[in-house]
Amino acid sequence: MKRFFEEFVVKEDQERLAYSFEEVAMGPAEPLMLRDRLEKVVNLLYDTRCDVIHAGATWGRTFHDGVTSMISGDPPVEVKVTITDLQRIIVKGCIAAIIKKFP
Repeated sequence: MKRFFEEFVVKEDQERLAYSFEEVAMGPAEPLMLRDRLEKVVNLLYDTRCDVIHAGATWGRTFHDGVTSMISGDPPVEVKVTITDLQRIIVKGCIAAIIKKFP
């Protein structure tokens, strides 16, 4: 999954994702480089995927509704991206992967 987001998702969408999921912390957060932020987001998405696929946990993550960001999950994460935007980023990455693998 990490390879997909690093290799096939365009830089603009990587940046969008990297800043769309923020851990809710007590106190100032440690500043991270884009690559590290993206890796944390990819790990979060992978963990969420595993919770849904293997445990049937469809209730653990709430996405931005287009008006207000949402805080959900454990640990709490502020989600600043809509499910539609996340789907768009993933579909664009899939198309890029297909084009790269089958020119």
